[in-house]
Amino acid sequence: MGIRHLYSHLSPYARPETFDPASSRAILYIDGPALCHHIYHLLFCAGSPAGGNAFETTLNYRTLALAFGSYLSRLSTSGFEIKKILFDSALPASKTATRLSRLSDYLTKLSRYRSANPTLRHGTPSSISTPEHFFSPTSTTVFTPRTQHLSAPPFIVAAILSWLSSHPVYSGITETVPGEADSFLAAAAIKDGGMVLTSDSDLLVFSGETNWGVVMLQDLTFTPTGATTRVFRPSAIAASLKFPLIEVAYQTSLDPYASLSQILERLQRVEERRRLGVGVQAIPDAFVGEYMLPVAGERRMVEEPRIGELLFLASSGAGSGARKMYFPFLNEDPQRAAAWEVGVEVRALAYTLLFTTGEVKEIFRRGTRITDSSVPCVADSQTQLDALAAQIAEHPETWWASVILNSICVTSRTPPSCAELTAAASALLPHPTVSKGVKQKWTWALVHLFAMVQAGWYSSSFYGRYWRL
Repeated sequence: MGIRHLYSHLSPYARPETFDPASSRAILYIDGPALCHHIYHLLFCAGSPAGGNAFETTLNYRTLALAFGSYLSRLSTSGFEIKKILFDSALPASKTATRLSRLSDYLTKLSRYRSANPTLRHGTPSSISTPEHFFSPTSTTVFTPRTQHLSAPPFIVAAILSWLSSHPVYSGITETVPGEADSFLAAAAIKDGGMVLTSDSDLLVFSGETNWGVVMLQDLTFTPTGATTRVFRPSAIAASLKFPLIEVAYQTSLDPYASLSQILERLQRVEERRRLGVGVQAIPDAFVGEYMLPVAGERRMVEEPRIGELLFLASSGAGSGARKMYFPFLNEDPQRAAAWEVGVEVRALAYTLLFTTGEVKEIFRRGTRITDSSVPCVADSQTQLDALAAQIAEHPETWWASVILNSICVTSRTPPSCAELTAAASALLPHPTVSKGVKQKWTWALVHLFAMVQAGWYSSSFYGRYWRL
C-alpha cells in the first residue's frame, strides 16, 4: 500500500548515509510483510530460469524462511540493531477498497496466464542452493530481472511469522498489531528514535518532532563493511518543502500525475487563501485518521494475520456486519469452482467457537470475480465439535489429512484420481513420503488440487488455533 508517486516526489530530499558495525549501531524497526515480499522477489530473480511454467518457478516456504534469517543476520552485522519486526492484523475498514483491488489484480494476472497457457509446459523447478547464506558477505548471487506471471505464494507472511515465533532471538521482538503496521512502526521510531525499514511510502507521511527516519528496502545496499542507503527524514523534508508532509501527500493522492513543483504551487495558493481568510476545504478526517499515531496497548503473537484479525474482532465484540475474512489469494484454476470451497464446514465450526452466533463474510474468488458470501455459525454445533475434538485427540498429528481429503472429494465436481489423492495425502502427512516413480507433470487439474489442499490445510489450522483458546 502507499500513495502513488509520493516516493519519487520526495526521493530528491532523502540523504545518503553509510552504516558499519564499527560506529554506533542504528536502531531499526522492520515492516514484516514488506520484507517478506521483498526477499521473495529477490529469491525469484536469483532462481534458475529453466522452469517450464510459473508453478515450477515458485519457491518453497522453507527457502524463504532461511533467506529471511540470512537477511536479518546481515542487517545485524552491518551496523543495525533490530528493535521490532511488526506485522499487520485487523486492517481498518478504510482499506477495504485496497484489499479488494489487490485481490482483483491477482485474479486478472492468473486468468491471463490461464488463457495464455491452456497446457502447462514441463521444465526444471527453480531452486536456491544455500538460502541460509543468501545475503552473506561472501555470496556471489546474481539477480536477473524476471517477470512474475503469478502472485507470490499465499502464505509467505504466515510462513515467516511461524519461523520468527520459534526463533530464540527474533521471537521476542516480533509482534502482530491491531491495524496496519505502518502507524505502529512510525510511533516506535518517533518515540524511541531510529529508522523504519519498509517499502511503503505511507511511512513518509507520519509526523514527529524527533529526527527519526525511513529507509526503503529497494534503496538499501549491503557493502563488504556495512551498508549504504538513502534515508528519508520526514521532519527535515517538511522543513525543506515548507509544508507538512500530510498536505503534500493529500494533494498527491488527488492528482498522482502532478509533479512535485505543481503540488507545491497548489499548496502555496491554498496557503494564500488561508492568509486572506478565504474558505479552504480541509483535508478529510478519514485521510488524516490514516496517519494518526496509535495508542500503545497490549499486542499478541499469532502465526497468520487474518487469524489475528478475527481474534481482534471477537475480542471487540464485533457484530456480523463487521466480521469479514479476506482469504489469501490461491493460484488455482480460475475455470473451476473456487478452491476455498474446501474446508468451509471446518471454518464454520471455527467461527462458532469465536462468535457463537451470527455469520462471517468470506471474500475470495468465485467464478471470474472476487465476491463475498456469508458462512453462518453452526446452530447445533456441540455434536460436531465433540466429534472433531475426539478425532483430534485420537490422531493429533494427522487428523487434518482425513478432514481435508474428505472435503476435497465432497467438494470436487470431478473427483481427483487415486494417484492425485495419494500425492495430496503424502503432502499432508507430518513426514511426507517421496515417490520413487515418475514425477507428475503440472496440469491445471493438479494445480487446482494443490490449491484445494492449501485451502483445507489453512481451514484446519485456524480451527485448531481457535480450538486451543
